[in-house]
Amino acid sequence: MKTHISTILSGGISVTVSSMRTYISTILSGGISVTVSSMKTHISTILSGGISVTVSSMKTHISTTLSGGISVTVSSMKTHISTILSGGISVTVSSMKTHISTILSGGISVTVSSMKTHISTILSGGISVTVSSMKTHISTILSGGISATVSSMSTHTWTILSGGISVTVSSMRTYISTILSGGISVTVSSMKTHISTTLSERN
Repeated sequence: MKTHISTILSGGISVTVSSMRTYISTILSGGISVTVSSMKTHISTILSGGISVTVSSMKTHISTTLSGGISVTVSSMKTHISTILSGGISVTVSSMKTHISTILSGGISVTVSSMKTHISTILSGGISVTVSSMKTHISTILSGGISATVSSMSTHTWTILSGGISVTVSSMRTYISTILSGGISVTVSSMKTHISTTLSERN
């Protein structure tokens, strides 16, 4: 009901989200400034390379195209975000109270808060994933090895490392699938929260 997310990444991102009154402030090299307040949606975006933004409050739709290729679509009350970046990122989120902040500039940081579901992913020579949903915790670090810890009522995890990683977790309808082999694919489903992230071969 009162979700707060603060994320700071190299390249510079600061995101704060408060559900029912959602505020997002994002600053990226190249220059992005986005502020969103649900029920009263305000968006201010400045990007070198050009931007196309369309907003319709109560049913908010945002379409943004950037040099390097970004496509973002947001529909409040049913939030859908599709983002494609140079290097290749595809993110889709659907939830009543789901907020996601994703940035690529030497790494990726994703934070999701929906019905007490938190996901934090950082890619920069490794991966760190933390998921908390109905007391489900997953911590994975990839950098020559894997460290995974799972605690849940009905948690199933299997990891395959051999040029890639495949992780699947099922707990109170929480599913995570991660594949690393020149890219990343992450899918999470918890209380109608879906996240799909695909990363093509990084620089």
